[in-house]
Amino acid sequence: MTLVTLWPVSLEALQALGKQYYPEMDRVAAELSLPEWYGWLLPALAFEPEPISATKLRLRSPYTSPRLYQERLTNAAKQGFMILLDEAEGAYRLSESGKRGAECVLDAAYKKMAMLQPLPSAELERLAGLLRRLVMSCLEAPEPPGKWCITHSRKTDPGDQASGLVRVDQFLSDLAAYRDDAHLAALLHRRACLGSLYLPVAGRGDDAGRNLSEISPPWIFARGVSFGVGRLDRMRLGGRERRVSNNCDGESNSPDCRRAYRSVLLLALVLLDSSRA
Repeated sequence: MTLVTLWPVSLEALQALGKQYYPEMDRVAAELSLPEWYGWLLPALAFEPEPISATKLRLRSPYTSPRLYQERLTNAAKQGFMILLDEAEGAYRLSESGKRGAECVLDAAYKKMAMLQPLPSAELERLAGLLRRLVMSCLEAPEPPGKWCITHSRKTDPGDQASGLVRVDQFLSDLAAYRDDAHLAALLHRRACLGSLYLPVAGRGDDAGRNLSEISPPWIFARGVSFGVGRLDRMRLGGRERRVSNNCDGESNSPDCRRAYRSVLLLALVLLDSSRA
């Protein structure tokens, strides 16, 4: 199996898990009168103590209009959940009530996951350990890609005392963030080649996704999630190939990688089945 094939299954498991706890997060957010919390509340918590802005949020998730981000930040500030730091830069940070709200919404997800048992506890613990190794490998991998997204994702880690499923969710989210780092690296590569930064236009749906995937070479992600295969890879730059030091050629038959794949596949299947029930 290839390491690249591990990601689609991991993403499916993460999305299926989200369907279990997002309704509870919505319920808590509604109780706290948090306005349209998607896309800004938890990123603001992850970026603490750095400020956030519509521009920074757009860079983190380029499929949403900056205007929409700005509207949500402005509304949150009007309700006292955000503090405007610099009007010219559009910089905000969470107020104390905003931090408490973000923590409550996040805690709602944790409590919901604590009630779920999609796999035996021992299996979840082993999967969490394997995924943690993948995440640490991403953080230690040579660049590109950079580590901007995954580093901020790690700031919301609940710690070793959290349940196995909560930690699995965190590590899958970290891998999703590293995927986004790979996309950013591809965008910057395209800018270097073409002299302009390509950003997909919000609202273009599948077309934007295809355009982004076309310029996001799979090895950028795969090289970071190796188990020490220790080979060389090539990176295409402007039609030329440059050999780069790499720990992964996108393939691994290691027992750890196979176990991670089987466990995350089983997790996805169980969660998807329960969401349809």
